[in-house]
Amino acid sequence: MGKTGVVILNYITWQQTERCIKSLKETENADELQIYVVDNASPEKGELRRVCREAQVELIENPNNSGYAAGNNVGIAKALADGCDYIVISNNDIEYRAGCITRMRDFLEGHFEYGIVGPKILTPEGTLQRCHYKKKTGYGDIWGTQTILRYVIKKPTDALYGDEQFYLHEQEVFAVSGCCFMLRAACARKIAPFDEHTFLYEEENIIGVRMEKEGWKTGYLPESEVVHNHDQTTRLVKPFALICWACSEVYYCREYLGCGFVKIRLMYWYRTLIFLLHGLRNKAYREQWSEYRKETGKYLRQKEWD
Repeated sequence: MGKTGVVILNYITWQQTERCIKSLKETENADELQIYVVDNASPEKGELRRVCREAQVELIENPNNSGYAAGNNVGIAKALADGCDYIVISNNDIEYRAGCITRMRDFLEGHFEYGIVGPKILTPEGTLQRCHYKKKTGYGDIWGTQTILRYVIKKPTDALYGDEQFYLHEQEVFAVSGCCFMLRAACARKIAPFDEHTFLYEEENIIGVRMEKEGWKTGYLPESEVVHNHDQTTRLVKPFALICWACSEVYYCREYLGCGFVKIRLMYWYRTLIFLLHGLRNKAYREQWSEYRKETGKYLRQKEWD
């Protein structure tokens, strides 16, 4: 049985990280895990350092907060350097249920064509989160699932994420939720480092594209379960999260869907309208308006990416 590294990405919410680590140690054989907490330049690290010291896990302190992909790239590189055969990518707002990691590892050990496997993801109330991808997200899927249209038309959401029946069965998917998944080291060496041009959002789709390009399959394993305390960090910085969403969407549409000027601008104008509407009720959005224009402007003007 190979060595498993767990990369937990932290920003601000050290209490969530503490609960995540505790759940790992309570539900798995801690001797078989190497846990890495990657802190994305939280302004105050005292409590996080204490948590990691007491739990005897490795803390990696990034000097800058460069987002989801960049933070996880640091942890993946460390896990590979330490000889881990399997690597779990985990948000810090994840709590593990018994045998979750063992089952994912067993799945990969028995299915060599699969490079990634993701668990069933539940809310704290026990409700299923439909957040894995049956197929690649196209431009029309974005409109059908990530705009107000999702409240009017159910079909696009079911087509992209699957209905509840879909989540009853072990199967191949296009991509799994970025909040928690396991990848084998051989796959990590092919698809990582992750694309760091997105700060937050669209990472799953981009990883799915890379998996497909490299010839790896992605699996969903319902017997493996986690609880996702969703948006515990982004809810603290909602205007910033929406800025990241708009930027990542522009980048994904251009670089991975090949969308032209008109399609990208239409989506951008929709996100801008949503931002402005939030600003009517929330001062924080009004205060971040210039930042929204500045950051999204960089992505709209960019023609080529390094």
